[in-house]
Amino acid sequence: MNTPMKYSEYTETYSKELESYKNFAAHRRNNRKYTQEGMYKYLEQLQDYVDTQRALKRPLTIAGVLLAFGTNRGFWSKAKNGEYDYLLEEVLQNNQITDDDIVECYGVPCFESDNGRIPLISYSDFYEKTWLLIQNQLEENCYTNKGNPAGSIFGLKAQFNWQEDNTPQHLVQNLVIADGEQAKEAMQMLKLLDT
Repeated sequence: MNTPMKYSEYTETYSKELESYKNFAAHRRNNRKYTQEGMYKYLEQLQDYVDTQRALKRPLTIAGVLLAFGTNRGFWSKAKNGEYDYLLEEVLQNNQITDDDIVECYGVPCFESDNGRIPLISYSDFYEKTWLLIQNQLEENCYTNKGNPAGSIFGLKAQFNWQEDNTPQHLVQNLVIADGEQAKEAMQMLKLLDT
């Protein structure tokens, strides 16, 4: 026959289970490949990549960004789709962040924690800002005719879904007639066109 647990026994068992879960969650957070804390490293790597490319007068590319990060297109796609955005939510929920705790790093707000700076930007926003850097460069190339604008236009169409304006263009032609003889000739030509 099972005897009911006393409240103190239940509390002790529950506390052990809760502690075990907290340890497991902390271990999982610490051993994740992508963390919110790790985004600071990506901000540094992005800045280094941009500075290097500009110093060498070379273009920014998506492949170059991924190589600088040491990641792959799978990471890029997941960041774009917001699959890592929960990491920012965890930081915001687990820390009572005040204005005094926030500093700016690489143009984004960062939380100054005991473990270092934690960017307060979601991975999808980080992806968007990185994407805009590359798009901005391609647009500038088109407008300034730097390099081959056709390559930039292709990149904008392929990567950024740019489309050409296919609306019909109307051409207005005005005929200026100087004398009566030219008027007669013009009228005869127009009659021939109508037939």
